[in-house]
Amino acid sequence: MQRRRWIAWIGLPLLLLGAAGAWLAFDPGFRWASQGAGPAAELPKDEFERRVQAYLMEHPEVIIESVNQLELQLPLLPPDDAGDDEGGNR
Repeated sequence: MQRRRWIAWIGLPLLLLGAAGAWLAFDPGFRWASQGAGPAAELPKDEFERRVQAYLMEHPEVIIESVNQLELQLPLLPPDDAGDDEGGNR
């Protein structure tokens, strides 16, 4: 009976370690993380910039969408009094 308990106490951690090792080995998320920043990192800087510019020229609505999103994120500020900040007399 003691031998079975000893095998259970040793077998269970070994089984868990094996399962964790298999998960790490076969999970695609872990493999992608170790491969660096991806295909864009392999491009020369001028080629990357050329592709970004070409995309933005073909899809200008992306810029408008990003400006609209930025405006939603910014807090609403009260309007400035244009003459007060430039040395006007009060």
